[in-house]
Amino acid sequence: MTPGAADPVLCGRCQVANPQEARFCMRCGNTLSDDREAPDLRFVTVAFCDLARSTELAARLRPEVWSGVLDAYFTEVGGALSRAGGRLEKFIGDAIVAVFGAGNGGEDDAVNAANAARAAMDGLAGQAESLRRRGIELSIRFGLASGRVVATGRDSSFAIGAVMNRAARLQAAAPENGAAVDLKTWLLIRHAVPCRPLPPVQAKGFDKPLRAWRLSPPSDDGEQDPNGEGVIRYVNQVVLRQRLSDRLSRMLAEPSGTLLAIEGDVGVGKTRLVRELCAQAETASGCRVVMLSCPPIGDHSGLGPLTRLDRLLASGAERRGDEGREGPQVPRAADELRLAIRRRLSEMSRERPVLVAIDDYQWASDHLRAFVDGVDASLGPLAFLLSGRQVKLGDGARAERAVLEPLEDEDAYDLLGHVAAALGVPEPRDRADEVVKRGGGNPLFLEQLVALAAEGGDDLIAPSAEAALGARLDRLGPAARRVLACSAAWGADADLVDLAATCGLADKDFDLAVGELSAAGFLLDNPRDHHVGSRVVAEVAYSRLTLADQADVHSRITRRLQERARQRPDAMETASVHAERAYGALCEFDPDSPEARDAGRRAAMSLCSAARLVAARSEIPLALELAGRAAHLCGDDQALRLEIGAVETYALAAAGKGALALERIAALQREIPAKANLPAAAHLKATEVAIRSTESGWDGDLLAEATSLAERAGEAGGRSRLLLFEGLHHARAGDYATAEHLLREALTILGAENCFGVAEIYGNLALCLAYGDTPVPAALAECLELRARTADTPVLQAAVSCPAAFLHGRIGDRDEAVRLLREAENVFRDADHRAGMAGALEFGAMLAELDGDHARAAEAAGAAADLYERIGFVAAAFRCRSRMTLMNWPGAAPPAGDGTGSWDVRILREQLSALQAHDAGDSAAAGAHLKRTRELIGMVRGAGAVAVPILEFQRTASLISRR
Repeated sequence: MTPGAADPVLCGRCQVANPQEARFCMRCGNTLSDDREAPDLRFVTVAFCDLARSTELAARLRPEVWSGVLDAYFTEVGGALSRAGGRLEKFIGDAIVAVFGAGNGGEDDAVNAANAARAAMDGLAGQAESLRRRGIELSIRFGLASGRVVATGRDSSFAIGAVMNRAARLQAAAPENGAAVDLKTWLLIRHAVPCRPLPPVQAKGFDKPLRAWRLSPPSDDGEQDPNGEGVIRYVNQVVLRQRLSDRLSRMLAEPSGTLLAIEGDVGVGKTRLVRELCAQAETASGCRVVMLSCPPIGDHSGLGPLTRLDRLLASGAERRGDEGREGPQVPRAADELRLAIRRRLSEMSRERPVLVAIDDYQWASDHLRAFVDGVDASLGPLAFLLSGRQVKLGDGARAERAVLEPLEDEDAYDLLGHVAAALGVPEPRDRADEVVKRGGGNPLFLEQLVALAAEGGDDLIAPSAEAALGARLDRLGPAARRVLACSAAWGADADLVDLAATCGLADKDFDLAVGELSAAGFLLDNPRDHHVGSRVVAEVAYSRLTLADQADVHSRITRRLQERARQRPDAMETASVHAERAYGALCEFDPDSPEARDAGRRAAMSLCSAARLVAARSEIPLALELAGRAAHLCGDDQALRLEIGAVETYALAAAGKGALALERIAALQREIPAKANLPAAAHLKATEVAIRSTESGWDGDLLAEATSLAERAGEAGGRSRLLLFEGLHHARAGDYATAEHLLREALTILGAENCFGVAEIYGNLALCLAYGDTPVPAALAECLELRARTADTPVLQAAVSCPAAFLHGRIGDRDEAVRLLREAENVFRDADHRAGMAGALEFGAMLAELDGDHARAAEAAGAAADLYERIGFVAAAFRCRSRMTLMNWPGAAPPAGDGTGSWDVRILREQLSALQAHDAGDSAAAGAHLKRTRELIGMVRGAGAVAVPILEFQRTASLISRR
């Protein structure tokens, strides 16, 4: 090392030494940390409290009096927030800010914040009389907001995020001695804390008004949902509910103490189901119901839960479904308390059966667990209904278990409209797929996501998922959380091989993380592989990644998918999505950095490759969209600009915008030399050949120039396209034998390459097989082989199916011909491929002519002509309109225009001219036109091509001879 040089910075992930000025590792892209603690993204609830009219009070009171008032205020409010689990974040003048969930988060952080706000207001209210006697009216306002923050290692101002400002704006809009809460906080507390809606808050710095609610006094029911039924009862659990209800009825009829455990994740509907079962049991069997809930905080090994159960049994509060008020603690030992409860239960069960329901049993105290595990037959007709995420029981406990599974997607989609109606918000039709996916079949999460979707924005993660699952994530190590986040970034069930290759962990660390995830129940087994099973928990883990880490993960996934695309080209589309996400994350973090510019170029390359792929499948609108996005990101890279231009101009030409494509080609050829990217330049020239040969006629010199460029570039795709265009030129002239030969050569040169132009090669080779001189059985066999090779591209397969149907029709297999055409029509219709639909109708018309059904042939030809006209295919429309006129003659007017173009159009025009001349009494002219028709048919090299024209000629000649 050079003397005096700064020490290198070691990457914490791959241990590679980096220079001091580096912000990201040169090897793995990991964010390089300095001596400060790395920031941590967390989901929190912020409580912002401020004194009302404090400026007026400070001006009126003597400083020492005002100081005493503030001391009392700070002590009362700060103490209430701290006792409830809030961490005091800062003091701003007379404002106090506390954050709930900044350390070890819990799913009840929002409820604790709301209760702390109430306690603070109640505490100050207790001092109101003494202050009033001194002429001081003291009132406060709270704003509560939930969302993501960056939690740093600072002692104060340690939380950074928009949620801090949102809480402050809500505080300013709250009523005096009241609290205003935002949407996410309301969704988290509505089951436990009464709330009433407030008018939308016009908040400075926010694009639109904030929806808000105020905390109601405890005596005010407000919008509280005391039964925990935030999600309406539509959830499809009818069969399970009936089965459990029947089982409870049998248990309560037996003279023994038994246990029924219901397990399921947070929000899946356990509490609602337990309350419904209790209500049904009370009605059906006349049993006495006692309901107890275990809080997530407090002394889990203390006697509190047992004491509450004892009071419920003694007071009869179970009839109200209420746990009663806390009184002085009875100084009894655990054994004495358990014995007292057993006696009460025994006495009660002699009168009638007793059902004890304990919700959130995963938080049950050790003493309560010991009591439940010791239940036996001596207590009489008694049943315990336990619900929780995991209901752990002692070895001797006699219990049956039921698992409340997440909803199937079909039920989740059905639920959306009902939830939206219950919440009074629009149904998220445009985002239904995203809501269902992110909901993970969890009714509570679905409800919250519907509410968030109505607000707009991209942050669709259920607040309860972030709160509850975030707490579970905190118990995992960083490596395990990284694997979960990587799974979410994949966006689907990635197997462990994919995760190991893309999460950026050493093999040893990855194996340890997988073991940790398996032990925590986040890893599922199936017969083929392992994968992360909880999409929701993975999404929450991903939401806690920093932008730099998100960019790193998506970059790794991009490279993985690009490697996979060598065998599975369709993987390139997904790779482009991840490349864009990596670029977006870096741009949001530091848009002018070299890393962001690099990521933009990589994203442009991926998008260009994806555009080429979808263009090869004839998905032209999507190809244009991808090419446009790539052009936006490519910067000044000349080679890449040519590459993108080659795809874009091909797609423009395929979309019928030849003039615009030629303009774009000319501009690129002026601005960028061909040597910057010879293969792309060859494709640009090939597209120019295709457009000019269609619009201005065949240009052999231009073809020779393009062929020379493609050969210099060594570009198989460009050479294949030129052979395709040459083949099409011969096909338009009626030489299907030469066209078939050229197209076979084009396919051979192309090999396994999947470039644009391959769709036309497949489709036109199938057409040449149907129209050429190859014996029909051999042509059909080869056409069906082409159809099998295009199975993964339905639109292209449908294009090949049309000539295959025609070949089936030529050998008399009408049923199979009709089946193939109908399949093709359905594919084209589903894909909104109007040119394909028109082509299928045209083939249907020709099949009808082979069958001699002229009325059906005319109808199909007319429908094809209408569709061709709507999409601007003038020559094809003229051909079909001429065929329809021929089938309906006499009585139909010939189409306008001369229809100059391919051989079949010229043949149709000669026949129509013959019929017109004959009707005008000019037999000589009619005969000349018929002679010319015979000559044109004789010039065509292709038995299949002339099969229908010969039938049409015979009918035309017959019409003339009869008249």
